[in-house]
Amino acid sequence: MQAQTVTFRLVRSDAEETAYPSLGLIGGAAPQGWGFDYSQSTLLPEDGNRYYTWTGHLNEGGLNIMCDISDTAWGSPRLTALEPDTQVVPGEACGMHYKQDDNAWLIATPGRYTIRVDIHAMQVIFTLEQADE
Repeated sequence: MQAQTVTFRLVRSDAEETAYPSLGLIGGAAPQGWGFDYSQSTLLPEDGNRYYTWTGHLNEGGLNIMCDISDTAWGSPRLTALEPDTQVVPGEACGMHYKQDDNAWLIATPGRYTIRVDIHAMQVIFTLEQADE
């Protein structure tokens, strides 16, 4: 008997179908680092639950976006970069995966950013408002 391979592919509707009340930043670039205290890094929804935004300080380092900030387990759903160690270019849209991997967005320039996540387009934009001096 020949072995068969079954492949499952998550599509953007997987993220769209779950209405998260907020998202949270986590990683070395996040204000709280790898801790689960999202009080300084919560992205709030606007326009239904399509867009989530946050403005605040990011450090240099890697970043993921946790979808369920009430779940403090590492296995909880998150939004991640399409490729490992994806360098953020401020102002350019970055594609993202849902629940798929640990790929991080890398913040090279610490400073004040506005982050806008578009769940329908599965994109995130990091806008650098002011770099640290």
